[in-house]
Amino acid sequence: MISITCQTGASVEVDEQTLRGAKLNGLSLHRAVFEGNDLTDTVFVDADLRGALFTGAVLKQARFDRAKMMNAALDMANLERAVLVDAKLMGADFSNANLRGANLGGADVGFAGFRGADLRGANMLCMRMADADFEGALFDEQTVFPDGFTLLR
Repeated sequence: MISITCQTGASVEVDEQTLRGAKLNGLSLHRAVFEGNDLTDTVFVDADLRGALFTGAVLKQARFDRAKMMNAALDMANLERAVLVDAKLMGADFSNANLRGANLGGADVGFAGFRGADLRGANMLCMRMADADFEGALFDEQTVFPDGFTLLR
């Protein structure tokens, strides 16, 4: 059994031996603290992760389909090949995060920050792209943006 601490004062008990590869689908993890943890292959489908702290966490191939991640801190996190399809990412901070090969298809990124993020090979077919901050973000010819959207190099 693992106990996940939240800044709300709540703690969520999960029947897992490790958070790496854990199935945390649909859980209410509002303001949960995951900073620096290895969450490779962890599944957060439909989870409430509003204001969660993932600073410096390893989230390779993690799944966040339809997760509510408004104002989450994902700065310096490794989200390589993570799936954030249809996630609510409004106001989330992805500063200096590794999003190489990540899939953000259909995600709402209004007012999210991608300053210095590595977006090479990522699917960025997101909603409200014009409202997000991409200053200094890295991208390449494999990065997929909505038609008409361009980042200046």
